Order: sequence, then C-alpha cells, then structure tokens
Amino acid sequence: MAIVAALVAPTANPRNPLRLIAATSHRQWRVAAASSSAAPGVDLKALQAAIDKKDGEEVKQALDQLKEVGWAKRWGSQPYVSRRTTSLRELTTLGIKNAENLAIPSVRNDAAFLFTVVGSTGFLAVLAGQLPGDWGFFVPYLIGSISLIVLAIGSISPGLLQAAIGAFSTVFPDYQERIARHEAAHFLVAYLIGLPILGYSLDIGKEHVLFSASLLKNNKVAHEALMSAMSQKASVLGCIEAIENAS
Repeated sequence: MAIVAALVAPTANPRNPLRLIAATSHRQWRVAAASSSAAPGVDLKALQAAIDKKDGEEVKQALDQLKEVGWAKRWGSQPYVSRRTTSLRELTTLGIKNAENLAIPSVRNDAAFLFTVVGSTGFLAVLAGQLPGDWGFFVPYLIGSISLIVLAIGSISPGLLQAAIGAFSTVFPDYQERIARHEAAHFLVAYLIGLPILGYSLDIGKEHVLFSASLLKNNKVAHEALMSAMSQKASVLGCIEAIENAS
C-alpha cells in the first residue's frame, strides 16, 4: 500500500510515476533522537490526536502551528514543486544508478520463486524415486505436479500467486531495506511539500513521484533517519520527529 495522504496542496501532483529501486549495500542509518520527545515547551498531543482521527485538515493545522513555534521547520519547506519531464543525465547526476533500467519491471522475485519451486520439487522427486515398490513410482509424480499446481494458480488467480511470491521475497536480505527506502521517499516528499501524512505501510508501492529524486538528494540525512524510524515501525508522529530531529 502506498502512503495515505490528504491532498490539500494545490501545487502538488503525487501521481507522477517513477520507481526508484537501487541496489545498495547495508548501511547503518542514523536517527538523531528519532524516538525522543519534542523540544521543551512544544506540545505534540494535538498532532497525535489529529493523526489518530485520520483528519488531514487537523493534521495540517497542527503542523502549521508547530512550524510557527519553530519546531516543524521542514514541514512544507518545498511547496513550489510541479510536474515536469526529466532526463537520464539528470537522474544519474542525482545519484540514481542504472537510471535507464528504471522503466524495466524487476522479475527477480518471480524468477527466484519459480526456480525454488521447480528446483526443490525436482530434487524431492528424485529422492522419492528411490522409495521401494509403487511408492517410488507414484510419489515422484505427485511431487512433480506441485509445479503444475503453481502454474494453474498463477493462471486462475494471479493475485494469490503474487501474494505467495511477496511472502517468499522476505527471505532476501535487501527486501525490507528496499521497502523502507521506497515508502520513506513517499513519506518525506509528502511532508516536504506540505501533504499531511495520515499513515504508512511498508509494502512496496507501484508508483513514485518524479520530483522526489532532487528532494531526496537535498534531504539525504532526513531520508535515512526516516527509513530507520519506519523500519522500527515508528508511529507517524515518531516519523515526523525523526525528520525534524535529523542532524
């Protein structure tokens, strides 16, 4: 699921597709007091109450008030952003590796799932062939039919097969990092352009905003702090604190 946001900024256009998937090494994300309380004299109860009520207008008003008192400095700090075309050179300059591959859907998870199913069932079928008597004849056929069943499920109910592939993909070490990076980008961009965040999910989304690349580059530390907070299942308020407290 993509991040749920109340669209109240007239200049924002969050429907620009750009899937930012980059292979990165494991890093230690820094959070400057991500789960700490706000500065003395700053009351975040009104903001938390608005988030709990899922009221976008109240969240916006609460953040506007916090910005007036000097706490939510990054809130709505990049309001004048509009849709525009971009080039591979610009994306490369922004630090995106292999930008020419962004429009090519990744089939890694699908291929890994298929290889695992076929490989494991084939191996088990060979072992089952060593069973004595009729067992050595029927059991390999039964095991081998598992691949056909998976194929049938994919033809009849692709969504069910995709859910299985998604669950299987969690075994990859970089899977959760990719999810956190993608959704943290949505969260941070929405916050910077002034869109109240009502909730988030760490499921991989299918869209990305085109202008997010430059905003993410200019707010790299905040993005990393937000990724860490979201990976730790922090609340929306905790994520906002991570952005504002990022050093």
